[in-house]
Amino acid sequence: MKLLLPMASAILTVLYPYDFTIYDIRVYGELGDFEWVQNKTRYDDLWDGYSKYFTAVGYAAPAELSLRDRDRWLWGRSFYEQLRREIDN
Repeated sequence: MKLLLPMASAILTVLYPYDFTIYDIRVYGELGDFEWVQNKTRYDDLWDGYSKYFTAVGYAAPAELSLRDRDRWLWGRSFYEQLRREIDN
């Protein structure tokens, strides 16, 4: 069985919440990049992309939050913006 990056990162985040962040469509949408990471097949390329994503999550959310709360914050911002757009329409 092959685990794709979103599932693998979710499992790692549950086990090591201070060391990993979840690779999520809403979060990488908020970052404006990183959709390409999930398409990498070579481990080194995948890890390099995830590492860059991980760093971007750290910089994109308020510094006082834990890493796990930073990805939650970005997810929530994405949800909020989508809801606002839907209400406006």
